[in-house]
Amino acid sequence: MRQSWNPFRKDPIRPVLQAEFRDLFAKDGKVSWFVRLLQWITLLGPWGWQVIRSAEGDSVYMIRTYLTPMWLPIRCYLHQIRRSDEARDPHNHPWNVAVSLLLSGGYYETRFFIDRDYLAVGRHIEAPALNKIGVDTFHRIDLIDERPVWSLFFVGRRTRDWGFRTSSGIYVPWQDYNAVTKGSRDVQG
Repeated sequence: MRQSWNPFRKDPIRPVLQAEFRDLFAKDGKVSWFVRLLQWITLLGPWGWQVIRSAEGDSVYMIRTYLTPMWLPIRCYLHQIRRSDEARDPHNHPWNVAVSLLLSGGYYETRFFIDRDYLAVGRHIEAPALNKIGVDTFHRIDLIDERPVWSLFFVGRRTRDWGFRTSSGIYVPWQDYNAVTKGSRDVQG
């Protein structure tokens, strides 16, 4: 489930989201001045923001703040990833190219190579670090110590939609995957 705020539209959800952000950020406890700065940038949301929740809608997976207008050919988001990927199957990204600059925190990324018998390769990534993710890259991330990760996420042109690749090699669009996995977490291919 996604909640968004658009700065060019009068929307009663903004105060609600800001209060939710303050509550979430208060739970982070003692953090560095840099993370506090990132939290304030999120609250201001110059071009809007989006709250992406778990498939069940019971927890916040990620907060995306739009740092550039959507009409630019290259866009920049500020991401705060608040939990590990919950799906068993790896996902891709819809842009022809995406580069993540980790600012704070870290994760263990597992990339899956479908063309090589579903070979999985894992790596540990901690800030400061760059992570390039192509449109055909299928991966999942697990946060280190379940601590939030902050990153600047630069993206190019959107070339397809999000999706998941099952262990049987079948590509499932994210809406279908979430609908199937809400109860069972198993996708048949």
